[in-house]
Amino acid sequence: MVVGSNAQHSVYSVKNTTRWIPKPLESIAPPKARPVTTTLCCLTLLEQTHTAEETAKLYTQTIFLQTRQALQTDQQPYAQDKVEFNRIIRDFRSVITLEIGYHRSFTEMPTALAKI
Repeated sequence: MVVGSNAQHSVYSVKNTTRWIPKPLESIAPPKARPVTTTLCCLTLLEQTHTAEETAKLYTQTIFLQTRQALQTDQQPYAQDKVEFNRIIRDFRSVITLEIGYHRSFTEMPTALAKI
Protein backbone atom coordinates (compact mmCIF):
# COMPACT_ATOMS: atom_id res chain seq x y z
CA MET A 1 0.00 0.00 0.00
CA VAL A 2 1.58 3.25 -1.14
CA VAL A 3 0.27 6.77 -0.80
CA GLY A 4 2.98 8.39 -2.91
CA SER A 5 3.75 7.74 -6.56
CA ASN A 6 6.91 5.72 -6.04
CA ALA A 7 6.95 3.05 -3.30
CA GLN A 8 10.71 3.13 -2.73
CA HIS A 9 10.99 6.94 -2.31
CA SER A 10 7.67 7.68 -0.69
CA VAL A 11 7.65 8.97 2.85
CA TYR A 12 4.13 7.68 3.40
CA SER A 13 4.71 4.02 2.72
CA VAL A 14 3.49 1.30 5.10
CA LYS A 15 7.08 0.25 5.69
CA ASN A 16 7.91 3.63 7.29
CA THR A 17 4.79 3.79 9.49
CA THR A 18 5.43 0.43 11.17
CA ARG A 19 8.62 1.70 12.83
CA TRP A 20 6.74 3.79 15.36
CA ILE A 21 6.53 2.04 18.71
CA PRO A 22 4.36 3.68 21.37
CA LYS A 23 5.83 4.24 24.82
CA PRO A 24 4.22 2.37 27.70
CA LEU A 25 1.92 4.50 29.85
CA GLU A 26 4.10 3.94 32.90
CA SER A 27 6.97 5.85 31.30
CA ILE A 28 4.81 8.94 30.77
CA ALA A 29 4.69 10.43 34.25
CA PRO A 30 2.23 13.22 35.04
CA PRO A 31 3.78 16.49 36.14
CA LYS A 32 4.42 16.58 39.86
CA ALA A 33 2.16 18.87 41.83
CA ARG A 34 3.89 21.66 43.69
CA PRO A 35 1.47 22.87 46.35
CA VAL A 36 4.14 24.77 48.28
CA THR A 37 5.24 26.71 45.21
CA THR A 38 1.65 27.46 44.26
CA THR A 39 0.89 28.70 47.77
CA LEU A 40 3.98 30.89 47.80
CA CYS A 41 3.05 32.27 44.39
CA CYS A 42 -0.46 33.14 45.61
CA LEU A 43 0.94 34.78 48.73
CA THR A 44 3.36 36.81 46.64
CA LEU A 45 0.53 37.96 44.38
CA LEU A 46 -1.61 38.87 47.40
CA GLU A 47 1.30 40.88 48.78
CA GLN A 48 1.63 42.66 45.43
CA THR A 49 -2.08 43.46 45.51
CA HIS A 50 -1.84 44.81 49.05
CA THR A 51 1.25 46.85 48.19
CA ALA A 52 -0.43 48.34 45.12
CA GLU A 53 -3.48 49.24 47.20
CA GLU A 54 -1.36 50.91 49.88
CA THR A 55 0.60 52.81 47.23
CA ALA A 56 -2.63 54.06 45.65
CA LYS A 57 -3.87 55.23 49.07
CA LEU A 58 -0.57 56.98 49.75
CA TYR A 59 -0.79 58.82 46.44
CA THR A 60 -4.35 60.01 47.03
CA GLN A 61 -3.98 60.93 50.71
CA THR A 62 -0.61 62.68 50.82
CA ILE A 63 1.53 62.85 47.71
CA PHE A 64 -1.05 64.38 45.36
CA LEU A 65 -2.05 66.99 47.92
CA GLN A 66 1.54 68.07 48.55
CA THR A 67 2.59 68.32 44.91
CA ARG A 68 -0.56 70.17 43.84
CA GLN A 69 -0.15 72.52 46.77
CA ALA A 70 3.45 73.21 45.73
CA LEU A 71 2.31 73.95 42.19
CA GLN A 72 -0.43 76.32 43.37
CA THR A 73 1.95 78.02 45.78
CA ASP A 74 4.41 78.74 42.97
CA GLN A 75 1.79 79.90 40.46
CA GLN A 76 0.82 83.04 42.35
CA PRO A 77 4.39 84.37 42.76
CA TYR A 78 5.04 83.54 39.09
CA ALA A 79 2.26 85.93 38.13
CA GLN A 80 4.16 88.61 40.05
CA ASP A 81 7.53 87.65 38.46
CA LYS A 82 8.94 86.36 41.77
CA VAL A 83 9.32 82.74 40.62
CA GLU A 84 10.94 81.52 37.39
CA PHE A 85 9.05 79.65 34.70
CA ASN A 86 11.33 76.60 35.07
CA ARG A 87 10.11 76.09 38.63
CA ILE A 88 6.47 76.06 37.49
CA ILE A 89 7.30 73.55 34.76
CA ARG A 90 9.18 71.36 37.27
CA ASP A 91 6.22 71.39 39.66
CA PHE A 92 3.81 70.57 36.84
CA ARG A 93 6.01 67.70 35.65
CA SER A 94 6.09 66.35 39.20
CA VAL A 95 2.29 66.35 39.32
CA ILE A 96 2.05 64.56 35.96
CA THR A 97 4.73 62.00 36.89
CA LEU A 98 3.01 61.21 40.17
CA GLU A 99 -0.37 60.82 38.46
CA ILE A 100 1.19 58.31 36.08
CA GLY A 101 2.64 56.43 39.05
CA TYR A 102 -0.75 56.44 40.74
CA HIS A 103 -2.49 54.99 37.69
CA ARG A 104 0.25 52.41 37.31
CA SER A 105 -0.14 51.26 40.92
CA PHE A 106 -3.91 51.34 40.58
CA THR A 107 -3.79 49.01 37.56
CA GLU A 108 -1.42 46.57 39.30
CA MET A 109 -4.13 45.55 41.76
CA PRO A 110 -6.50 43.91 39.24
CA THR A 111 -3.57 42.41 37.38
CA ALA A 112 -2.27 40.68 40.51
CA LEU A 113 -5.77 39.51 41.43
CA ALA A 114 -6.30 38.10 37.94
CA LYS A 115 -3.08 36.10 38.20
CA ILE A 116 -4.31 34.41 41.37
